[in-house]
This record gives sequence, C-alpha cells and structure tokens, in this order.
Amino acid sequence: MFSCLIVEDDYSFGISVKIQVQELGLKVTNIVSTIEEIKEALESNHVDLILSDIKLKNGEYSYEYFAESKTEIPIIFFSALKDNALYDKTKCANPYIILTKPLDDNSFKSAVFGALKEKMDAKEKGGEIERTDKTIFIRNKGKLISIDSEQVAFVKSEGNHCFINLDTKKIAIRSSLKNIQETLNNPSLIQVQRAYLVNLKYITDVNIGTNILQISETSIPIGRKYKRVLIESIKNNMTKD
Repeated sequence: MFSCLIVEDDYSFGISVKIQVQELGLKVTNIVSTIEEIKEALESNHVDLILSDIKLKNGEYSYEYFAESKTEIPIIFFSALKDNALYDKTKCANPYIILTKPLDDNSFKSAVFGALKEKMDAKEKGGEIERTDKTIFIRNKGKLISIDSEQVAFVKSEGNHCFINLDTKKIAIRSSLKNIQETLNNPSLIQVQRAYLVNLKYITDVNIGTNILQISETSIPIGRKYKRVLIESIKNNMTKD
C-alpha cells in the first residue's frame, strides 16, 4: 500500500484530504503543519507521496524546505492563493503539480495516481548491485556500470530502491540500504538516518543543534539513534588525517 504525508495547517481541510486519499486506497502516515513536524514525519515513516499546502500559518513556506532537503518523494502542492508569482517560486521544489483549493475530486485523483506512476516508472529504471573481489558493479538498464566506493558521497533509500549519489551522477538500484552498505564495504560510509548512508569524507558541515549535515549543497537529516556514532566516526576520521 502506498503511503502519503499531508502538510496542512487547516486541520479540517487536512482531514478532508485524508478521507480523499484513503478512498483512493492510500495510507496516511501523518497530518502535520510545521517544517519541524515535516522533518520528524519523514524521518519516522516511509512516505511515497507528499500532499502539501504551500503557505503555512506560522509564515513558513513548505516548498522552501522541500527544495533545501532535495527530497525525491513526489510532491503535490495545493493552495487557496491564486498567486502566479508564488507558484513560480515552488518550482525549486520540483512539484508534480499544483492544485487550487477547494480540490476537485477528478483532478486530485488524476494528480495522485499520476505522481505515483511517475515514481514507479523511475524505480523501474533501477538495477542491482554486485561485487567481485576488486570491483563493484551496478546493473542498470541492462548494462554493468563499475563504481568506486570512495566516490559514493551518499546513498538515499526510498522503498525498495536506493539512489547512489556519486561525484558526478546518481544511479537508482533495487536494493536495501543495508545490502548496499555491506556490498560497498567502505568504513567511511556510515548510516546517519533511517534512509541515509553518508561518506564521512564528503561531509562539509554538521549542525548538531538542528541535526542536519551538509554534503555539498545537499542537506541530510541526522537520526537521533545515529547521532553518537556519527560524532565518534567524524572524530576518529579527523584523528587518522
């Protein structure tokens, strides 16, 4: 069953969206209304689709967070504001579509299934990861691509697939995060959150207060149970250098 996160500061509207989603056969993991709650919800649950109001009551804009976090979960924005300038700003988050409140049932249904289909089509392009004694290969679109584990900056898990982010490209594969970590067998590649592996050598900044680390321009959340191991690993890595 596909799952979705609803971001909406009008609780009654959020409940109506939840009912619509459930009628389409999807599971709703949470209804949240702030950026901080979005972070916690995505860290705690697997989410296939995000349904989000653009502007929240506390003055926050959801698209700013989604753009900064570079999430690859498909997003459907909705808003009661008919503001083309605002709609243009949301493009930085790469939404699937923007819908106007109140939501039309047919348009909403088409948007949900369209976004999920696009997600599944992207996953079908993935491959498998294999290893010989000396070389790591990813089978992608019928071809074997060799990779160097030292060039893996970070890995993000989404459902049954993972996205391996290298220096210059990103490759989707059908695998678990655990399997990738074991196959790559790189001591510098550690888990920092339920859905992320990061290469210590690529970390450019760590903010313990906000539980966010940076790899180049990508912001990656730090899970509470992985925080201590991350700090110790960074210290050990600095000592070796």
